[in-house]
Amino acid sequence: MPDKNELTPDEEQQLITLAPKIGSHMSSVLYNAFAPKFALTAIETVIVKQFPDRLGVLLTRRPTTDAHYPNMWHSPGSMLRASDAPEEIDLPGNFNDALHRVQLDEIGACFRHPPTFVDHVFQRTLRGVENALVFLCELATREKAGTWFDADDLPQELIKHHYRVIHVAVQYYRNLHKK
Repeated sequence: MPDKNELTPDEEQQLITLAPKIGSHMSSVLYNAFAPKFALTAIETVIVKQFPDRLGVLLTRRPTTDAHYPNMWHSPGSMLRASDAPEEIDLPGNFNDALHRVQLDEIGACFRHPPTFVDHVFQRTLRGVENALVFLCELATREKAGTWFDADDLPQELIKHHYRVIHVAVQYYRNLHKK
C-alpha cells in the first residue's frame, strides 16, 4: 500500500493524462503546487545606478497577495518559462522574453544596454530550489515602479535570498568600476 504522501498508480495516471492540458501560462496556485518538485530557473535582474554619493539598487515590492513573499522588497526578476525557449530544437535560446517581462511588467522602463550576465546563485527558497541567473542592468529611461536603495543599506523586508543575488551583482559592478 502506498504511503499517504505518495501518489497511487491511478492518481499518477490522472496526472499524466492531465499534464498535456497545462499551458505555458498556468495559474499561480498550480505553479506553486508544482514548483517545490523541480529546480526552477530564475532570471534575476539587479538594476544599479551610480548616484554622486552612493551606488543605488532598484527594488520593487511584491503584491500583498503573493503566495510566498507578500509585500516584501525584491530585485525584479522573472521565472524562466517553457515558452521562452525557441521553437526549433537546435536553435540556442536566450533570456530576452524573461528580461522583457521585467522591463514591461515590473519596472516600466528600458534597459540602457543588454543586461550583463554576472553569475548564477543556486539556492533553496520558500518557493523551492532555484538556480538564479543574475544579470546586472542599468536603465535608459525613468522607472515607473520601484524605489532606489543604497546598495550597502538594503531594507530588512527584502526577500532573504535576494541579499545574495544583489551582493553578487554589486561586487561585479564595483570590480568593473574600480578607480
